[in-house]
Order: sequence, then C-alpha cells, then structure tokens
Amino acid sequence: MMNYPDCPKCVSKLSLRVGVGLGVALIGLNHLLNIQTFPEMVAAGLGPLAPAGLAWGYILPLLEVVGGVMVALGLQAGKGTWLLGISLVSIILGLLLKGLLAATTLVPADEAVPLESVMGVVQGTFLWLIALGLGTRCDEDAHSTKKKRK
Repeated sequence: MMNYPDCPKCVSKLSLRVGVGLGVALIGLNHLLNIQTFPEMVAAGLGPLAPAGLAWGYILPLLEVVGGVMVALGLQAGKGTWLLGISLVSIILGLLLKGLLAATTLVPADEAVPLESVMGVVQGTFLWLIALGLGTRCDEDAHSTKKKRK
C-alpha cells in the first residue's frame, strides 16, 4: 500500500515533481512526434556547430521523455533529475549560443537567430529548471551518514 503525504509542503513538492516530470515528458514526446523537423530546428543558427546541434536534436527528446517519466514516477528520481537538468540547461545554453553566434560572422545573416528572438524560451526554460529544483530538492537529513544523538 502506498503512503501519501499529509504535510502541505510534502504534497506541494510531490505535485510539483509530478507536474514538472510529466510536463517535460510531454514536451519531449511532442519533439519525438516531430522528429523529422526538430533536429533541424535545433541545428539552425549554430553555423559551424550545426552537426552537433543536429545530433543533439535526436538525443534531447529522449532525455526529456525518459527523465520526465523517471522524475514523475519517482523511479531512480536522482538519475531522472540529472537527465532533465542536462536537457533543460542544454536548451538554455544552446539558445544563448545561437544569439551569440548571430552577432558574429560565423553564421550567415539569413540563418542567424537573434538573441531577442529566443529570450522568451530561455526565460521559460529557466522557470522549468527552477521548478525541477524545487520539486526534487534534496533532503540533507536523508543523506546524512552520521547518526543523530538524542
């Protein structure tokens, strides 16, 4: 029989963990359903780094789906949190890199992705990352190797 928390903070944390996990998993599923175009979208605007972006466009949806399900269900949640963290941070850094490359001559002007066009997605992804951190926050007492004295 499963024990359900009755502490309001614990219920909120569980709800946030499940919501973030399933939310990112659904986003990843959408990316997988559009796998014909998603990798090209990831690679667009990366100039000489486009081949790496193309490969990452195939890996990212898998990280989102697998990590999201692991976090939502609490199955190997630590590893799932790593997968989601890597995927969310890579989205942020990839978009900021596109903005940086747009300001150089490494990317042709017609392929450039200006920073202001990606900032909304960057900010939204930061919110997902913050929610992931709050929903999976570590309980230091659970990892303590020292026995408490009474």
